[in-house]
Amino acid sequence: MKNLVLFVIASLIVGLSFSQQVLYQEQSILHTYGRGIFPSNGGYDLITGYAGGMFGICKLDSQFDSLWFRAANFTMSPEGILPGLDSGYFLSGLSRGIPAGFRAAGGLLSPSGYSIWQTNSVHSGFFSYGRGSTITADSGYLVVGLADSGGVKRKVLLMRVDRQGNVVWEKIHQEANSAFAVTGLQDGFLVPVTGVEEFVGPKILKFNLQGDFIGERGQLPYLSIPVLIKQLTPNRFVVLSEKAGMLVSCFDSLGTLIWEHTFLGFQSGINDQYIIPRQLQISNQGDVYLTGDYSWIDIDSTTTNYAQIIIELDANGNVVWNQVFASGQRLDGRGLTLLPDGRILALSAGNVANTHDEFYSLIAEFGPDTTTAISPLRNDFALRLQPQPVTDILEISLSLDQPGDLALTLIDLQGRTVLRQNRAAVLGENRFYLDLGSYPAGVYVLRAESNGRAAVQKVVKQ
Repeated sequence: MKNLVLFVIASLIVGLSFSQQVLYQEQSILHTYGRGIFPSNGGYDLITGYAGGMFGICKLDSQFDSLWFRAANFTMSPEGILPGLDSGYFLSGLSRGIPAGFRAAGGLLSPSGYSIWQTNSVHSGFFSYGRGSTITADSGYLVVGLADSGGVKRKVLLMRVDRQGNVVWEKIHQEANSAFAVTGLQDGFLVPVTGVEEFVGPKILKFNLQGDFIGERGQLPYLSIPVLIKQLTPNRFVVLSEKAGMLVSCFDSLGTLIWEHTFLGFQSGINDQYIIPRQLQISNQGDVYLTGDYSWIDIDSTTTNYAQIIIELDANGNVVWNQVFASGQRLDGRGLTLLPDGRILALSAGNVANTHDEFYSLIAEFGPDTTTAISPLRNDFALRLQPQPVTDILEISLSLDQPGDLALTLIDLQGRTVLRQNRAAVLGENRFYLDLGSYPAGVYVLRAESNGRAAVQKVVKQ
């Protein structure tokens, strides 16, 4: 069972600053909420967005207190968020700018909240729509979505963008409707798509790194809508879909179904339960984490309740635990972030009065049942580790602005210190080595401290 701690980040933008309490804002001015939460420099970046096109960053400290907010000048409605290849965040969505019109779009948001670049689809049809995105094996970005030429059938759009924001290629797949998600492979991409026609079920398609269609890699149930896909192991992947609830399916690399679950509700004797899937994450141990919106109607009233649901499955599809929580007001699950020390951040959009006018972001932190707490992640200097994963010798590289003693601490996911060494560090570049050959396989956290400054990185041991 997981422990639950709630943090409420109240969000009203007035003069582009975040308030420290729950306030109100007219929909005509702003309609925003958190869309992703990421560790960053000892704190967290809460990425916000709303349907009119504003992305921004709320910088949070390690205690989840807001430090500042900055809105970026993007002309796109938000759909997907990824950590950038170099820094910042890659965003995908629908461009509403002129002369681009309604076009699939991608953009890079700096860590300081400024828009670096935005690129739009060059599809010449009626419109195109960007939804999911992924990092490509050749160090770029891929946006997937749909293209519409004004006909009856919509088609799958794939747009490859380099790290400078240039469209490398753009391709339309003729035999599918639309794509909501994508995951990158070493030799290409897996894209779950909706059905070709009214009575043809959705499926998973494979494309090579140039966007050429390779073949099908699995069939999903009729009338399901695939929204996310993640690689579970080198030979398995998981698809999250909406089908009268939350559907999660695991396939092997050839498209054979391994296991599948449908979650409709978690309360006995309650009717009108419904779950809308929002996020899928895979831990380094191979566990599957799901979150979404959970609604139900009370037995003794007609009141509809809204909460966030979080579910953990093991790699074989067995339910490990689930948690439903609400704030007393409408709450919609938005995302999950798995931290290297075993904690889970669950992001949801709160609604003060069940309307579209009064929003805030709520972050719930789940942690393993341990007696030793791991301190919050800090990254006061660049800490580079290789290889990852490591089998024996781990190389540690870091650059310091002054010489001094360096403390290296290795912590497992139960919070136990399994290794501690002191080294002498010099001004500038430093390189050290740790022999991890005798340590059990798993995920660890390496903490480096020198002169009152610290950095933390995840270590994957094979």
